[in-house]
Amino acid sequence: MISPFVFALLSPFTSALINIFDKYVLSHKVKHPLSFTAMAGIASLCLGIVLALFLDWTGISWRSILPATGSAVFFALWTYLYYFTFSQADASHVQGIVFTYPLLVALLSFVFLNERISMMGYFAVILILIGVFLLSQRIKKSGAPLQLWMLGIMIGCGAGAEFLIKIATTNLPTAHSISINGIVIGLLLLPAFLHRHARREFIDEFRNMGWAFFNSFGSLLALLWIYTAMIYLPATIASSLSATQPLFVVFLERIAHVWVGKMTQDEAILPKLRAILFIVIGVVLLYMS
Repeated sequence: MISPFVFALLSPFTSALINIFDKYVLSHKVKHPLSFTAMAGIASLCLGIVLALFLDWTGISWRSILPATGSAVFFALWTYLYYFTFSQADASHVQGIVFTYPLLVALLSFVFLNERISMMGYFAVILILIGVFLLSQRIKKSGAPLQLWMLGIMIGCGAGAEFLIKIATTNLPTAHSISINGIVIGLLLLPAFLHRHARREFIDEFRNMGWAFFNSFGSLLALLWIYTAMIYLPATIASSLSATQPLFVVFLERIAHVWVGKMTQDEAILPKLRAILFIVIGVVLLYMS
């Protein structure tokens, strides 16, 4: 049997690949991020429905799908802000700050699931906060027009989503949860069409529909990994390992910048790496605790 720790690390690695892919598409292909968001909704909805058609829903109650649905709502709000922030700043800057949400997952797990951490865990929290501070300073120096309140909402959404994933694993089979996530996220992204610019620019943006399907498939695959990890690991541990994603992003971002084309505004890798290492070391210590 594959170790659940492998799945817990596969999720951030897969997500990091999608992050770099999205940054490339938003930088070089997409002209209208809001229209692309709506297309991502169509893709996610289609994939979720196709998966649902192959599953047996006998005995699945409405109550049992609520945690997975709630998780999908958080992910949908995350996605709206995700496309906007990625069009404004480096992937490593955005993810380096956003992936402090395991701290909130640890708090929620402490309060509601009776999970406990040691004094080493609290020291780990301090290291993570130092990393966030250093990374926020890099964002200011790069001049990226990024609103920190948006990142704050994304942190809250990430925490809420992963906490509800843990609850969902006790109520619903994983495949059913992934299907629900795809459908609900898709439905909640479609209202982007309510904006007249999204409707007007959709035809022009339709050429990127293939990219939207690739993004949605990769995102659902990353969800599959984290759902699988949550079945066997405490929420605090599985979510904390997700915070290694910014480290993957830094290296993949650099590789893409060299081989594919301009991907970053802040090309100095060492300051970003120093800040993200604080976060990752903090996460590892949190895990060890």
